[in-house]
Amino acid sequence: MQFADGTGSNTTTSNALVAGGFGNLRTLAPLNVDQRHNILVALDYRYSSGKNYSGPVLFGKNILQNVGANLTMRAGSGRPYTKTSESNGTEPDGRNILSTAVGNNPQQGQLNTSRLPFATTVDLKLDRNFDLKFGKQKEDGNRKEASLNVYIQVLNLLNAQNIIRVYSFTGNANDDGFLAAANNQTNIEQRRDEQSFRDLYSAKMYDGSNFALPRRMRLGIQLNF
Repeated sequence: MQFADGTGSNTTTSNALVAGGFGNLRTLAPLNVDQRHNILVALDYRYSSGKNYSGPVLFGKNILQNVGANLTMRAGSGRPYTKTSESNGTEPDGRNILSTAVGNNPQQGQLNTSRLPFATTVDLKLDRNFDLKFGKQKEDGNRKEASLNVYIQVLNLLNAQNIIRVYSFTGNANDDGFLAAANNQTNIEQRRDEQSFRDLYSAKMYDGSNFALPRRMRLGIQLNF
């Protein structure tokens, strides 16, 4: 758990205030990195080999010898963002959906008082170690040894659509509210092709970078010697 408050999340937070002659911001507010809750749970289970093996046996073979599984869950509450009272095609973080947008969206409420939703990610890794011996036999009867680890890893096992960024007017990751806002309808209707404008605007608004990465699978080999 953490409480990260300050007068600015970066060196440019108070630029507009200083440029307007109002001086530095002196009121504490949640910083952009203020994630109140961060939970990590890791479960690891492994079968040994030889006399220490306690797993299933099939046709006299220790089929899960040196096999391990690791399940990791990461969960955390949402980071803060600043709510705005309207959408004119421009976002406070610099994203410009509408090329003709002028100015910034007016801020609603205090700085960083809104929160992104809670996010949870589960990762799974299955691996097996193989003991290798190579080279000429030494005088003591031993040879050089190495360990080969073969694994398959699934990141974001449940394919959760975790939101990492939202549009500040709606708090939605897929809709900035511009097309539905009453004060924007005249602007939209005056376009050369209203329906085409709505379709293209919607396509640009659906920003995949607002979400964490989807499920990925990795197959790997690691040699230790």
